[in-house]
Amino acid sequence: MCPILFVVLLIFINFPIQFKISTMKFIKFTFAILLTLIVFGAQAQEKKEPTAQTEQTFVAGKYTVKYFLDGRKVTKVPKIDILTADKGSVVIEFQIDKYGNVTSAAAVNETGCTTNTYLLTKAKQAAETTHFDTAPTSPLKQKGKMVFEF
Repeated sequence: MCPILFVVLLIFINFPIQFKISTMKFIKFTFAILLTLIVFGAQAQEKKEPTAQTEQTFVAGKYTVKYFLDGRKVTKVPKIDILTADKGSVVIEFQIDKYGNVTSAAAVNETGCTTNTYLLTKAKQAAETTHFDTAPTSPLKQKGKMVFEF
């Protein structure tokens, strides 16, 4: 940070002299540029979502479930009972609170996933009964994704 500040300071001192513009105009221009960078930087940070979460797995019965939720581990594995021979993949997007409880879960229609309502319901129920660990630095709400292979 200090080297960048030093370079900016050098430019700030030399620019008006080199290009023969008034120092006040240059100060206004610099202030406008900095304000713009601060505003757009703040907006970019607000919209920033985790782009690549680490894939983790757990075993529930005879099914291996992949999940993507950085910084959290499963502490309570759901019980999955499937009373059908149907097969397919189900993707569930979920949200947890800072205590590791799943507060919402919904099936996501992705390419290659099943549309079988029974499997969608079973995956949603399993996601809702999954519990994750907690930590003092955990965010209030955190989004993740589970992939069930039936």
